Amino acid sequence: MKTENNGLSLRIQAIAFAIALGTLPVILTGALSYFLANQDLTSYVIKYQESRAIATAHHVSDLIFERFQEVQEISRLPILKDSRVRQATSIGEQTAILDEYMKNLKGYDSIAVADLKGNTILQSSGEAITDMGKQDYFQEVIKTNRVVIVPPKDSFSKPSIFAASPVIDMVTGKTIAKVITRTPTAFLEAEFKE
Repeated sequence: MKTENNGLSLRIQAIAFAIALGTLPVILTGALSYFLANQDLTSYVIKYQESRAIATAHHVSDLIFERFQEVQEISRLPILKDSRVRQATSIGEQTAILDEYMKNLKGYDSIAVADLKGNTILQSSGEAITDMGKQDYFQEVIKTNRVVIVPPKDSFSKPSIFAASPVIDMVTGKTIAKVITRTPTAFLEAEFKE
């Protein structure tokens, strides 16, 4: 009876050894493949996210540069910098010109022109930009006499990016007003939706 149990035990041990010998390489190969595939996938995802972040940063930079150029372009309009043209053009015509800029340039919901104290001189159609004289971007343009773009601000009815530029009289060379443009962050969200 002992020899039968030893024979049975030996047979079970041999079967267990054969199963282990057959499945162990499969398990090791599977585990190694999983580990390597997981590392490759993780590496791919990280590289993809890095490339998307870089692309988004470039896109934001391009958009901010466009805002910079466009607010300067508006500030150089003859209806703003040339007193003869300004006087010969009605407020309705001047507003129509600003509205045309808003229509042709992407993302703006308002363009305003203010005197050096922040009082509105001219405003495009759409939601008005108010209290300009109190805003940090306006004060910065007063101090530096340069274009200023500020990050999105929640201080108004909707978060927006503001760009401001001095209007320089073409005869005297003195700053006579400021142009302010507003781009809602909803425009940015639509641009970067993915």
